[in-house]
Amino acid sequence: MPICSVSMAEQFKWTKRESGMVLGSFFWGYCFTQVLGGYVSDRVGGEKVLLLSTAAWGAMTAFTPVLAHFCSQPIFSMTLARFLMGLLQGACLVLSTLDELPT
Repeated sequence: MPICSVSMAEQFKWTKRESGMVLGSFFWGYCFTQVLGGYVSDRVGGEKVLLLSTAAWGAMTAFTPVLAHFCSQPIFSMTLARFLMGLLQGACLVLSTLDELPT
């Protein structure tokens, strides 16, 4: 998304503030799942959480162009999509480094 944000901003007539909001929404979603992803993986199992989060993350990535072009408010749909991608990717990072921590 950061690579294509300039062309998307031109196409949808976004201001710098709106582009920053779309790009920054990923950060907030990513921050929220740092602790939550580890907690859920301890309760449910890391493999299940990793599988579900990566599958949903991949689906969200695949549907991003559809959301951008076919929604009436692309700024809202892209902000929500980026936030959800941050949520899902944050859980993956926690699980990928969980085995490397000392017990």
